[in-house]
Amino acid sequence: MNIRRLTPLLSQIIICLILLGSQSAIAQKKIFESRNGYNLPVSGTIRILVILAEINYTSDFPKDPTGENGWNNWKPHHLPSWANNSDANQNAFDITDTLAEAQGLISKYFQQASFGKFRVIADYLKSPMNGGVFSINSSDGVVGPADALLAANNSLGTQIETINNLNDISFFDKWTSNTPGLPKLQSSDSLSEKPGKWDHVMIIWRNGLGKKTKADGTGFDYNLINGNGYCSGGSPGLLLGYQANTYSNFSIYGELNENIIRHEFSHLLYGGNNFHVAGGGNGEPNYWIPKISAYSNLSLYDATLACWNGWDRQRLNWKPDQNQFTISARDSGNSSERNGDLYALNPTEAGTYLLRDFITTGDAIRIRLPYIDSLNEYNEYIWIENHNGQTMNQSPFDRWFYDKSECVSSLAYGLHMYLQIDRDINSSESSNDVFGGFADYLRPITAEGFYDRQLDTIKIPEGCLNNILVFPYRRPIDKENPLSGSGDNDYISVDMDKNHKLTAGDQYPNDIENDDGNYHHEFVQNGNNRQVFTFSGNNKIGIGTNPSTATMMSLVSYNSPVTGVKNLRKIYLTGISAEIIEQRTDGNIVIKIKFDDTEIDKDARWCAPEIVLNNLPTFSGYSLSLAEGRKLTLDLGTTPTKMSNPLVVNGDDIFSERTKLKFGPESSMLLRENSQFIVEGESTVSLDHYSKIEIRKGATLIIKNGSRLKLDSLSSLNLLDGGKVIVEAGGILDYFSGAKIFSEGNKSCLELNGILIIANDTKVPFNLKKRKQKNVRLGRKFQVIHLKL
Repeated sequence: MNIRRLTPLLSQIIICLILLGSQSAIAQKKIFESRNGYNLPVSGTIRILVILAEINYTSDFPKDPTGENGWNNWKPHHLPSWANNSDANQNAFDITDTLAEAQGLISKYFQQASFGKFRVIADYLKSPMNGGVFSINSSDGVVGPADALLAANNSLGTQIETINNLNDISFFDKWTSNTPGLPKLQSSDSLSEKPGKWDHVMIIWRNGLGKKTKADGTGFDYNLINGNGYCSGGSPGLLLGYQANTYSNFSIYGELNENIIRHEFSHLLYGGNNFHVAGGGNGEPNYWIPKISAYSNLSLYDATLACWNGWDRQRLNWKPDQNQFTISARDSGNSSERNGDLYALNPTEAGTYLLRDFITTGDAIRIRLPYIDSLNEYNEYIWIENHNGQTMNQSPFDRWFYDKSECVSSLAYGLHMYLQIDRDINSSESSNDVFGGFADYLRPITAEGFYDRQLDTIKIPEGCLNNILVFPYRRPIDKENPLSGSGDNDYISVDMDKNHKLTAGDQYPNDIENDDGNYHHEFVQNGNNRQVFTFSGNNKIGIGTNPSTATMMSLVSYNSPVTGVKNLRKIYLTGISAEIIEQRTDGNIVIKIKFDDTEIDKDARWCAPEIVLNNLPTFSGYSLSLAEGRKLTLDLGTTPTKMSNPLVVNGDDIFSERTKLKFGPESSMLLRENSQFIVEGESTVSLDHYSKIEIRKGATLIIKNGSRLKLDSLSSLNLLDGGKVIVEAGGILDYFSGAKIFSEGNKSCLELNGILIIANDTKVPFNLKKRKQKNVRLGRKFQVIHLKL
């Protein structure tokens, strides 16, 4: 046998085996996708089995928190009015599946949110006594799922009996469980679970209590838990002979609290507590220092709107059947669909878009912010949605969360914007990529603007929801801070206990505004019409507006910062702008999106530890320009950007750093005629190589006491006819070898009253000894410091 002739054949066989093995390995790889849901599916129909339960208190203390007669919509020993009402619109759930418009409130919520793709219906397990409600004896009011299941099993054994006679497990076993992110299988003869399982058991208590240990450890405090609860991706135990795939457990007293039902159930669609948005996430780190009020399927008591958002829909692939794009907008004439998922570094995606009502059409725009280092920093996106409001679109969910209070007005028609941080991976071979991350990943960008807000030291009655004593807040008009300040929906972070650190307890809501002694009890923390962008109000967001289209600084934290994460600790300026150019009576809004809009046309104040100006591509050729007669001020912001090691300024702790504006390579700034660029608060402007500032007639760059201007090698400062740079006493000019200062005309001037720092071998383009010379004035307090490099 010729061994040499067999060797190539063996090699081919081995190679084939390796390739087959490789293909087998590839075929076995699991792809986790958010559109497959977490514990439950997010499409099709699911029927919930609801257990209605109440506590029979057997001791004098505690007593029934709802009183002997209960609350209006759920009386003791009776079914609640929303469980089996002859008026279907008054019910929590629809009982049967239909393609028609849902009637029950929870069924309607998910039908509208998903464009009918996900239908949530239910029926109620019926007790043979006590008016159909299961009764549990308890001396302390502390009960749980095991108590409800025990009562049901003792009453019914293995006999399934519901209010609407759906008396078989098959009505409630529509799905076979699967791993989070993998497809959920519809139950059938070949795929059904053996034995069957309840898809979801929902236990609702009429009058439950929770208890917590007293701070001194001597016993328990009793704590009302109306509207609180939890969910689980497991079984609460054996119920009528069957286990469950998932369950939830909460107390709602009497009124139909659709929010706790929707919130807890939505966890099973999205993920764990790290998916909290606006409430419910105590102990869970979030992306920001303050707690955030927003709106989402997973928002709760700190919500702004009572509805879902575009991120929710994109995450679960809820879009109209006729739409090609998951994030979808329209052309300006409303004749065709356009991709609403934009990237600011793609100039072809700028233009004019039309947004119809978000609730009914799903129209939205998302813009990915540029210049972020995605390997080391979290991506950020700006979302834009048009909310017509309940009075126009008839949706009971497109409203302010607390609009039933007399202090909160009805939702005005206009644009809502918010920033998404991270949470942009919806498909991956890693489950953690899809379901990991932190809470409060959506932060409202509100039309009233961001400020260095201040908290008063004297409490007054809140006077809106519960009349408790609260500290009013102020937002001084001269403390606008669009880059690192806070808006209405951000809690105010204040060192309440004066321990020179910030923790989760050092936060306060925006309840009452102190406007020069006039107190506005409007509860703006949870939604106010001044936060809505409208054509006749604040109609534009851009580089020089308040709020801004720049990135936002993150700090993943709770009581302290989380280490090893991709915090975005810089403010990247962008040329993105979005402007309302038409707001129509039919509910449609036309907006113009630009990616090269870099002119500041209003007076602005910028504060942040590090602001970065990149070489933004623009028609004018300048990365940033200051409009004629306008003023830009760099200052020290007082809104916290860190949680410890504060600066001490005039005896006060400032949880931030001095402002630094860095001009990246080849970036440029133009000061148009009669404009002012003021650098104060010990701020720094630093020009990298080939970057420049050009100052035109009547415009002035002023470096105040303690602040500095750094001209790095190959950077330039161009003073055109009449342009000035003034370094005041105590101000600093750092001049590095190779930097250029160019003056044109007799009226251009560099006035140095502060400190010039140069290297020993560096030559400056003026005489250091002559006080008055062409285009240069050296003041009496001018001094030179030579550095040895």
